[in-house]
Amino acid sequence: MPEHADATKENTAEFTYTFTGWTPELVSVTGDATYKATFSATKNSYTITWLNDDETLIDNTTVEYGVVPTHADATKENTAEFTYTFTGWTPEVVSVTGDATYKATFSATKNSYVITWLNDDDSLIDQTVVEYGVVPEHADATKENTAEFTYTFTGWDNTPVAVTGDATYKATFSATKNEYTITWIDGDGNTLKTEQVAYGETPEYVGETPTKTETAQYSYEFNDTWSPEIEAVTGDATYTAQFESIVREYTITITAKDWSEQRTLPYGTDLAQLVEQIIAEKGDKVVAADSIYTLIGWSPELAIVTEDATYEALYTAEARTYTITWLDEDGTLLDEQDVEYGVMPEYAGETPTKEDDEIYTYTFSGWNPAIAVVTGDATYVATYTAEEKPNTAIGDVTTNEPAVKVIENDLLYIIRGGMKYAVQGARVR
Repeated sequence: MPEHADATKENTAEFTYTFTGWTPELVSVTGDATYKATFSATKNSYTITWLNDDETLIDNTTVEYGVVPTHADATKENTAEFTYTFTGWTPEVVSVTGDATYKATFSATKNSYVITWLNDDDSLIDQTVVEYGVVPEHADATKENTAEFTYTFTGWDNTPVAVTGDATYKATFSATKNEYTITWIDGDGNTLKTEQVAYGETPEYVGETPTKTETAQYSYEFNDTWSPEIEAVTGDATYTAQFESIVREYTITITAKDWSEQRTLPYGTDLAQLVEQIIAEKGDKVVAADSIYTLIGWSPELAIVTEDATYEALYTAEARTYTITWLDEDGTLLDEQDVEYGVMPEYAGETPTKEDDEIYTYTFSGWNPAIAVVTGDATYVATYTAEEKPNTAIGDVTTNEPAVKVIENDLLYIIRGGMKYAVQGARVR
């Protein structure tokens, strides 16, 4: 039986060869023979090493020659700054021809974070997305002013810093108490004063006492009140002074011929009614020496009281007449006349005469008293001049002695030669 050492065959990258025998099968030698070695072929497998990008081992896999190796996507832990996405292997994965190493590759995406901006009451203003490392910014926050306060943005509760993650910032504000304009107005609509008063404070007027220009009808007195009623400040306000209306009084002078009255009367008094009452008491006629006056009206015409005024009575005048009586020396009525005031009376009868007596003759010499312009009833008595008759003596009295006339107790006497003689019938008036 022939023998031979096992044949060998050089392995390839793809296969490993194992001697399996000879063909044909070895038999006892009977002659020349040829034998051909036979081999089994085992496909080679190779180690594929999979590494992270930092060259740390992910895995080792065994893959047959010619097969394209595969591996689950590698992962890389994200950082605060970056998110990593697997992009493949380097070098490019190809069919296995031997051991191979592949390193994972990644794209790096810079992370962005949500920045939340809040009002001071925790209500949301906004949310912004900002990249890692960037200092976030935001427009100033605003807060609606109230009647009491004006709010001014002062910043955020924490100073914004470079982003390293989600963050929240809350707005902060300063509050300034509002002041409002308070206007004080007098009774004529003029501004007395304006001032600024803080919200919630109750304003108080300090200044000159408000006035209001009087009218013909009223004077005004400030009554320490305002309209509207003063209250704590919640906004601009205007307060108008209030006044007590006092009816004005006026001096009214009413003048008639025989009386005059001066009264202080309130505005609006009806003078016609007042004067009617006065006339009812005093009468509407005035009897004067010269005339009888009858009231017919007033100058100016009576009106409602609106100012100081003087009213003077208007009259019609009827001239008065007086009785003028003419008497003889002995009281005998010679004549009687009605003569108007101011007229010079004249005796219209026959010249008075007086009968002579034993001693005297008498001649009319005028009237007693002397005639004057009429101012009232008057009586005039005739007077006479006595002339002694010649050569006549009475007792021891001679006729050539001068005579003196005297009047005693309204009687006429003659004194001559020391003797007093009564003149018969001679009464002097």
